[in-house]
Amino acid sequence: MSTSGSNDIQVAIARAAELVEKVPEDLRQIAFSKAFDALIGTESFGPAASSGPAPAAQRKAARPRGGAQQTIASDAVAIAAALDSTAHPEIASGKPARELALRVLKAAREGTETEWLTPNDVWTILRDKFRVSVKLNAINMALFRAGTLIDRRKQDDTYVYRIMGAGEEYLAKIDTGEDARPIASKRTSIKPRQASKRPKKDAAAKIADASGAMSTISKARSSGLPGPKATLESLITSGYFDEPRTMSDVIKHVQVKQARAFTASDLGPTFVRLQREKKLDRERNGEGQYEYRRHPDHA
Repeated sequence: MSTSGSNDIQVAIARAAELVEKVPEDLRQIAFSKAFDALIGTESFGPAASSGPAPAAQRKAARPRGGAQQTIASDAVAIAAALDSTAHPEIASGKPARELALRVLKAAREGTETEWLTPNDVWTILRDKFRVSVKLNAINMALFRAGTLIDRRKQDDTYVYRIMGAGEEYLAKIDTGEDARPIASKRTSIKPRQASKRPKKDAAAKIADASGAMSTISKARSSGLPGPKATLESLITSGYFDEPRTMSDVIKHVQVKQARAFTASDLGPTFVRLQREKKLDRERNGEGQYEYRRHPDHA
């Protein structure tokens, strides 16, 4: 074996080990084997190729015209092999392309620490790992129109995307059954609405209603009361989360015990932050709802 070939294999081993680092231990060996096979079988690790990424011009030439039949990136194949599909039952056929794309971006970041994916990567992972049938063009359009739910940047001759906090909040609302209306894209042109023919007093009434419908968190700040994060942290400290609690359990508890009226949209993003900070952990119950409890690493 040539020195170049040996180096290629070492690079593939290191990359495969990095991708499966977050995979559960009982699945890690299988995931490593699949990731290694996927990496060593691509052009980047062929006998005549170098261990570095292929130049942009070569990657562009490797993609035939026609859209869906583009060459699959080796990273997408490796990520698909490393992910545990049983840990993401929410990624299933029949869901809107926007939701599917966001959930793949989130799963790739949490499962393999991969931050940026192309639409083709997302489509490949949906097809190969989750057996979800969706058109590549639908994924392209969903990501392009996702607005502030995602971040986008140019890479070579395509765009890559990553999920933002607003995107995680959007998914949290879907998980709790709340109305998660799409956010208009900041990159698409929106036709101006025609002037309303209704009397001006209707518009004034709407303004009054909007002013009266202040969010709970804004009220808490103005009144000096603790916000959602401080409230949940105090419940963690008091031992409330020593037992599994659903979001609806928490809302009812705070309403009865503290006379506070939080909504799922107030608490959803806070639960996500506390989970990232390893203060809370979550599991799905038999009804498919998330139950939260104190993270074992949080004293």
